Amino acid sequence: IALSAADWKIEAVDSDATGRYSSLRIDKDGNAHVTYILDDLGHVLKYGLWDHIQRKWFTMTVDSGASFCSLTLDSKQRPHISYADFGTGSGSHLKYAHWDGSDWKKETIQLDSDIIAYYTSIALDANDRPNISFYEYRGPKGSDLQIRLRVVMWNGNYWEVRTVDGTEGSGKFNSLAADSQGRLRLAYANVGALTASARFATWNGKKWEPEIADNM
Repeated sequence: IALSAADWKIEAVDSDATGRYSSLRIDKDGNAHVTYILDDLGHVLKYGLWDHIQRKWFTMTVDSGASFCSLTLDSKQRPHISYADFGTGSGSHLKYAHWDGSDWKKETIQLDSDIIAYYTSIALDANDRPNISFYEYRGPKGSDLQIRLRVVMWNGNYWEVRTVDGTEGSGKFNSLAADSQGRLRLAYANVGALTASARFATWNGKKWEPEIADNM
């Protein structure tokens, strides 16, 4: 039996420059939400919404000097974004932005890390509280900690930070998700020469439990 497949329809979300590190979510109404970085224009973080009724894209600038963004939606279908400063210079930070219904609220998350760079991922718990995994490129100044996976979790009053996997080389390509009960799961890589592996961690409510999924 011959099966027919629908053709892919390709359209430009934003023609200002090349979009990189895109992150996509579809809301309950069928609208598409996307974040991306325009490196050619000063590493601008942008957000795009495809309205399923008007069948067109609307875009806006969220921030500049950004990289490696990640997007999720809350129970009101509003976007939340995690991202890191562009580059690996001392003082590079982890950042968080969310749409409150009328404006973007942006925050630099205060951590003891000297450099946060590259990969980050965001998920919300059952109470719409943000949790962000990030790649700590360099730990606190004066320490020899580097290249490890950490997570910040908003408890309703302040950010709590925990190390998920302190093995050097852990944290690249991290991807955070919450299950139907809001429990957090985290997939990531370790890229150390002797410890290279695909890894998985579970939040048990008190601490992270990492394990090696594949070290072939």
